[in-house]
Amino acid sequence: MLLLDLPPEILEGALFLLSNADIKNLRLACTHLGQVARLRLNRVFLSLNPLDIQVLRNVAGHETYRHHITELIYDDTRFPTTRELDEDVYETSSDSDNRADGQVPTWYKRKYQEIREELADHKGEWVERPHHILRKKQYESRPSLRQSYHRYQKVASDQGKVRAAGGDVKAFEHALECFPNLRKITLTPVAHGVPFRPLYETPMIRNLPYGFIYPVPCSWPGSESESGHDRIMPPWDDEREKRKWRGLRVVLRTLTERPHGITEFVIDVNQLRNGVSCSMFDTVSHNQEYEDLVSVLQSPGFSRLDLALSTGDQRNSLWPCYRSGLLRQALGEAKDLRHVSLATGLIVPASAYSPDQYDGGGEEHFFPLRTIFPLDQLRQLRHFGLSRFIVKRNDIVNFLSTMPPTLRSIELSFLFFMKSGEGQYRELLHDMKDRLDWRERPESQRPSITLYLDSEPPADGHCIDISVETEAFVYHGGENPFIDGPNLGDRVYRSQGVGIKRDMFNPDNDVPFAPRERLMDMGILEPDYFYRNGIQLRP
Repeated sequence: MLLLDLPPEILEGALFLLSNADIKNLRLACTHLGQVARLRLNRVFLSLNPLDIQVLRNVAGHETYRHHITELIYDDTRFPTTRELDEDVYETSSDSDNRADGQVPTWYKRKYQEIREELADHKGEWVERPHHILRKKQYESRPSLRQSYHRYQKVASDQGKVRAAGGDVKAFEHALECFPNLRKITLTPVAHGVPFRPLYETPMIRNLPYGFIYPVPCSWPGSESESGHDRIMPPWDDEREKRKWRGLRVVLRTLTERPHGITEFVIDVNQLRNGVSCSMFDTVSHNQEYEDLVSVLQSPGFSRLDLALSTGDQRNSLWPCYRSGLLRQALGEAKDLRHVSLATGLIVPASAYSPDQYDGGGEEHFFPLRTIFPLDQLRQLRHFGLSRFIVKRNDIVNFLSTMPPTLRSIELSFLFFMKSGEGQYRELLHDMKDRLDWRERPESQRPSITLYLDSEPPADGHCIDISVETEAFVYHGGENPFIDGPNLGDRVYRSQGVGIKRDMFNPDNDVPFAPRERLMDMGILEPDYFYRNGIQLRP
């Protein structure tokens, strides 16, 4: 039977299983398939790269596809030039792996070699699954150092031209005009992810040479410097500092000045200690960006805010971003908020770790959740997320107990429990089980629970996911996954196979610590749970 002879519903089902890349090839087969095989486009990408802008404008000009777009992802990464890095020392590459020598900055050569060596160290692991074979082929096809730097320069130059002309601003304004169903803006500084594994495959990233090794850009300063020290967060009235968050300023200013239907704003750092400078919430003086954010939150029907803050050295100044009350005031302006998430780049202060050795016992670092979240005004809330925050057990439980019945999901990840708070994660889960009424609710109305912990040893982009075990304990009479013992209530029973080791930038590497039989014994997992969630189990 010819493909064209298939009943429409069967052909449609077959097309549903294909990727957009395969659909593009299929559309070239004949005129009929070109009309029937429609791309599944619901989002577009924007950055300082001219290719991303051109693709966005092409979609905006398509009378059918433009109506399907509901999300715009702004990739706020920039390839710094040698001049921007204040380094213009060049040296000739003598790397035996390169056939052609050339002038390459020392910083670029160093980064290239570091990444190449790290990839080479993992080559022996790339033999088990299809994605391992793909990574091995990419590594073996990598351009030389000189070729890599030449392409890097081209990308940096193109971005500089777009920035100078304001091309991304004009493209964003055009998107608001041409995508009538656009509702969600996602802003990310980590679109490039890790070598060979981007977080988002934007047109610009897909157009890079196969096996391209380059310093992965992240233009937003994180909470820690490369040396591991607290990063100094200058006051928000420093114009040079503000420019590091260009994408944030473009999005907020444009949404304030132009009519739009945006109801969701997500800052995606993929669990890294990165985000918007918390100095933005220190004071309203010289703070156009804060006023613009409030204006966006006041938009009719605005329902979702995922906020990530880079906190840096704020612990040394006792968190003016929280003491100012500006964050709480801003959240209070979103009258229809249904989804709110706050993640920070918290570096725990020494006085909180060892309160007995300091005056005040570290209490100066604790902020009750009600001083941050205006819960009385969030009566339609369906999701609440909190990540990397200093907390007390009773404060969290009391806060959760007053959540509206509309709540359907929560995240409580990477939390640090004050020593004076009488308990840690282990005691918190007992309270969630015994003091909240969630267990008595119909199963469809119980909030799902996400709980991530730092990997051992801690590593950026890696974590331990114990969400399954947490829900098993709170709702189904399972075992508490946290160790029972003095000062051990934030550690899980790794020796008993608790949790899933997750690689946030490479989900193919996720590995459960527990064998299949033990997880099935919890009594809450369907036999195909792991298959449906793409989790590979060890024998």
